[in-house]
Amino acid sequence: QDSTVVSPFATEYHAPVMFKECIDALLQQGVFGKLMEDKMERWRKKKSIAEAKLKKAGLLDDDDDDETSNSVETSKGIKRPRLFVDGTLGGGGHSQALLEQLNPEDILIGCDQDSEAISTASTRLSKYLGTSEYIVEKNGELTCGWGEGRPMFIPVQSNFRNLVDVLSTIRHPTSKKLLLGKRLKSQDGEESEEELEFPHGVNGMLLDLGVSSHQIDTGERG
Repeated sequence: QDSTVVSPFATEYHAPVMFKECIDALLQQGVFGKLMEDKMERWRKKKSIAEAKLKKAGLLDDDDDDETSNSVETSKGIKRPRLFVDGTLGGGGHSQALLEQLNPEDILIGCDQDSEAISTASTRLSKYLGTSEYIVEKNGELTCGWGEGRPMFIPVQSNFRNLVDVLSTIRHPTSKKLLLGKRLKSQDGEESEEELEFPHGVNGMLLDLGVSSHQIDTGERG
């Protein structure tokens, strides 16, 4: 069977599996979107009942705001940028499928410890590439072709088991703000918390766990 029919994001390097299901789940659309919508509706009903009880008991004011909301929309209906992580970047097939559906100013971080994989994926996704600063071993020159009006791709060379530590050190290439995490910096001898680009955290993470066909097909690599 022709793999390009099954997956338009397949290359000689790698063919992403279940790419449509993965992207639908990450973006909460299609069948997965309906499931999440039903789940959120049940949560809203439970929340409404709980708040009504608290108000009746005098423990909640009418003007109290929900500061813990992780909605992608602000109170004015403006969509805030989203952050996604592909923890097993590989050939970049899943990342390309996701980037083609993301909004401008959304960011996708692609993580892989394999220098060949991350260079191959970064070349493939060069029109989204915002920086190559976090690639330790570069196999040739990379062109950062990201421009306004497109989502941004940031490749990070690291094992996904170190994601928690690694992600807290990455800065936005243009704003220079930390994307995630809490780091303290000294200002005039005093420590203060830095402003984060994504204070609400990651919107979705993809981990394609299993055996890499590229590692098996190329004997000296696996």
